[in-house]
Amino acid sequence: MRLMRFCDMVFEVVVASGKGGVGKSTIASSLAVIMGKELSNLVVIDADVDAPNLHLMLNVREWVDELVIRSARVAKVNADKCVGCGLCENACTNRAIKLVSGKCVINKYLCEGCGACVLVCPKKAIELYEVISGIVKVGLTEFGFPLITASLPPGRANTGKIVTEERNLARERFKGFTIVTDAAAGIGCQVIASLVGADLALLVAEPTPTSFNDLKRIHRLTKHFGIPSVLAINKYDLDQYMTDKILKFAEEEGIGVLALIPYDSNIPLSMARPTPFIIQYPESKATGGLIKLCTEILKILRNWDSWRREHRVKPIPYIPKVIKP
Repeated sequence: MRLMRFCDMVFEVVVASGKGGVGKSTIASSLAVIMGKELSNLVVIDADVDAPNLHLMLNVREWVDELVIRSARVAKVNADKCVGCGLCENACTNRAIKLVSGKCVINKYLCEGCGACVLVCPKKAIELYEVISGIVKVGLTEFGFPLITASLPPGRANTGKIVTEERNLARERFKGFTIVTDAAAGIGCQVIASLVGADLALLVAEPTPTSFNDLKRIHRLTKHFGIPSVLAINKYDLDQYMTDKILKFAEEEGIGVLALIPYDSNIPLSMARPTPFIIQYPESKATGGLIKLCTEILKILRNWDSWRREHRVKPIPYIPKVIKP
């Protein structure tokens, strides 16, 4: 029986990890496939704009829409007006302008469109023009649900803006749908744009010191935005000592541990094909852990109002640590 969403409220779960390579996309794609069988209205967002891959793992059969985002500006020089005074080169803090043979040359990959060169040019030889910041696309996967993904032209860096456009498109185009977002690694602008306003954060960790450290960082970020978090530990059986440390941290922080997923050497093979792991290896113990995780997420969704009251998080100001030289 497929679970229908109640009213027109959007439910958003973000799969985040802090550290890359812990199995976040594997878990996100598996979560999408299982939830797609249970929900009649699901949309998936690949919010790793720098290196999107869910369109490969979920096998997009048809691209149905494309949105070109133009939010960046780049300087361009009129060589006929340029007198080679060098004022623009001195004003550019990004070192995007160099004088070559008495004329200024602008490196469009370094230019951030601040406009300082335009202000100081005495001959008005420099202008700012809009360039493509990114392209957001909507595709239909072989599993029946839509996928929203995006890509950046070389040299563009407005990743947070593009992720926000992806989420806005999902909310406008698929009103009342449950949204599963595969966030980028780290705690940078892409991840912040993925988390703001989300209902639930599914944190993914592996039993390594670096993953444990980054789990603490991403958890601080979710607390800052007042987003309740749950945890899945991938490859938990590789280092029981580190797994126990992560479990202790989760208990101290009140993070519910939904699943412990064992290591399986076939997961890299499924990534290389690429097909969701649970489809290729349904009898694997790791598949059992992934199914348990998805079942727990669906339980939270079915009892969202009561679960949210029990796990309400008060937003905590994020105070960065200042490292003095």
